Amino acid sequence: YKFEDVSGVKTLSFDPTAPGYRLMTKTEWLYLISNGQSSKPMSEFPWEGSLADIPRGVGNLGGRELAKSSLNYLKTYADGFENLSPAASFRPTSLGIFDLVGNAKEWLHNSSVQSDQYFGRDYATGHLIAGSSFSTWRERELRTRNFVSKTIGAKDVGFRVARSLR
Repeated sequence: YKFEDVSGVKTLSFDPTAPGYRLMTKTEWLYLISNGQSSKPMSEFPWEGSLADIPRGVGNLGGRELAKSSLNYLKTYADGFENLSPAASFRPTSLGIFDLVGNAKEWLHNSSVQSDQYFGRDYATGHLIAGSSFSTWRERELRTRNFVSKTIGAKDVGFRVARSLR
């Protein structure tokens, strides 16, 4: 990442040729959430089934634990955590990746501006956030392809790092 000052405005851009760690891209996140099964259609939710069929232990979502602090929660789901859970509290995917469903939404490298480049545009005002969190209870936010754009973080947004191997 490059931190610069352009005409008095602080900017952050990306050098795709640089070694080291970076935020995951939208393409990488979709690959992980689909368990690397790009040959079959992606499920509507990160689990096989419907909203009414959330499997026990799938992740840290806005379940019944939120009932004491909120009117909005998944009434048919409980995971034992009202807020963030420790890493690896739930079973990994078949790729060995923990906590893709729930706990914290994921800040992605891609900006909210459409681009046909793998890493997206160099400059943008907002980045994509994918997935669900410990406070997610709305159906649209639980969908596999739920992406929102944000310019600042939130209490339920985290990040995962990736590294390009050359």
